[in-house]
Amino acid sequence: IIWHKKIDSSPQIINSVAIDSQNNLYVVGGRGSIDPEVQQEAVLTKLNYTGEIIWEKVFKSSFRNFFNDIIVDSSDQLTILGSAETSGTTIEEYIQGPSSVEQIDFWVLKLTNEGEILWENTFGDGGYDFPRKIIPKSNGNYVFAGQSLGAYDISAGRIFEINSDGTEIWNVATELSSTFSIAETTDGGFITTGHVDFGDFSALGIYKFSNNGIEEWNKKYQEISTYLRGRSVLI
Repeated sequence: IIWHKKIDSSPQIINSVAIDSQNNLYVVGGRGSIDPEVQQEAVLTKLNYTGEIIWEKVFKSSFRNFFNDIIVDSSDQLTILGSAETSGTTIEEYIQGPSSVEQIDFWVLKLTNEGEILWENTFGDGGYDFPRKIIPKSNGNYVFAGQSLGAYDISAGRIFEINSDGTEIWNVATELSSTFSIAETTDGGFITTGHVDFGDFSALGIYKFSNNGIEEWNKKYQEISTYLRGRSVLI
């Protein structure tokens, strides 16, 4: 350990850290909000290479906001993957309980290295979305993965490709009940990992897709009475 830092105002959950060309650190996650109209706020914190906080930015454009992953490009611009409530749910509706429905969608933001939003967009089609991983593609686009919880609590893996302006190019639902990681392959396609429902347990799944989201092959690894899940995949 060279140094460690406890950030008193940090997110209750820190999900991802990235570094820029000046060795500054960017930390993303989320926490409960003191704003009475917001249940959860997304947080971006910038620190220098010694761990001193430079600034903290809070994002709470809706009732529920959260950051899950961050990448920094060669120009030190930030791309963040998270989730946001998009149906306009209020705190009063939330308190009423199950009769009120939150719409949680994938949320992607492009920011300067000072945390100013260049563009943002949400993606989803009715499910309760759980974002996991975003990666830059060799053609300049972005691909992100996660899963969506739909009717009868059935979960499906999701993959989206968007261009550098945040416009969706394609998306696909997969057999993976969860998708935790994705990487681009040398042929321009993608490899993902997560889990597939296996009776009362789960099988570790690895799925290969073409560059436009067509499944090419998959492998499942099972053990009796055991939960297996893939958390990260590398090329």
